[in-house]
Amino acid sequence: MTSNATASLFSLVGKVAVITGGNGGIGLGCARGLARAGATIVIWARDKDKNAAAKSELEALGATVITLEVDVTDRAAVESATARTIDSVAGLTFSLQMQVSIFVCAPKSTQKILSIR
Repeated sequence: MTSNATASLFSLVGKVAVITGGNGGIGLGCARGLARAGATIVIWARDKDKNAAAKSELEALGATVITLEVDVTDRAAVESATARTIDSVAGLTFSLQMQVSIFVCAPKSTQKILSIR
């Protein structure tokens, strides 16, 4: 299979990827791959400066990028970001949400698992 044929199998041209935490780490890594496949990238993350840096990097790959400052632990913020995202793109056709879990180790009687979504 040629590289063009392989690329067409994984083409995301005309698709939109919403990536929470897409301004760094694994989220940014995923955004890079999706951008290379042709997706429009929408990053939801809290840090304005990191959002701007990620946007510049992804635009250099040729992607269309929208960044929104969103705290995904705040339901109202997520609802607002969803509406703003839909208003910003022709339609939501693909979504990827990154989730990070933090495990706090403590004596058995006080162990907790915190999940940040």
